[in-house]
Amino acid sequence: ANLDSIPGLAGRISTVLPAADASVLTAEALIGQIERDVEFHLSRWPGLNMPHLSLLRDHLARVLRQKARTEAMNSSSQEELVSLIQECESLLEALVQWMLERWPMGDIVWPHDGQNRRAAEDLLSMVPIRARLPNTCRALLAGQNFRDVRLAAQRRDRAFKALLFASLLATHSHQDHPLRELDETQLQWDRLFALIDMRNKGSHASGKRLQRGHVLSEVDFAIAWFTNFSKYF
Repeated sequence: ANLDSIPGLAGRISTVLPAADASVLTAEALIGQIERDVEFHLSRWPGLNMPHLSLLRDHLARVLRQKARTEAMNSSSQEELVSLIQECESLLEALVQWMLERWPMGDIVWPHDGQNRRAAEDLLSMVPIRARLPNTCRALLAGQNFRDVRLAAQRRDRAFKALLFASLLATHSHQDHPLRELDETQLQWDRLFALIDMRNKGSHASGKRLQRGHVLSEVDFAIAWFTNFSKYF
């Protein structure tokens, strides 16, 4: 049974499980504890055990494991923090790929190949979604080449922004598309795009350092963003 379908069950189970102090666990014991915690978390969504959702499950499990390892350590290197953000981005990419598979993009009249920001922004301004895109986010998506957006819809192998652009256009063809139903408090477009940009800001070339507390907060946001779509699994 889905834990979320029985109010308070997950909390009652967690209170009787032994809470191990990560600081006194051996490396092997810590790994075992993390694996148990991850499996317990994943049990909230039994639908993820379906073969066609195995990629989503794998990506979510990797995020949960790496988050738990980071929380268990007193400090984290920049490489570890960048890797954790990258895992979050991979999870979100897999989610939008799944979205395009379940709700494919219909026929779109494209202005022409290439990058035409005005035409792209016009397309995005007309998508029938409840949580409207802020101007800054629409401008970022409008920077995608139309060819990449088409390939994202067809092959689902492009970068996140192209995949999301295609998913937004797919809302025209599907009344039950989740992006038509979710609201601003759930999608938080500005924060989502800031998360997608965090890996670049944390690279050595940028000269900026990622802060551990901020990264862990954004990981929680990525998991919550994923959870918004769980009722559709």
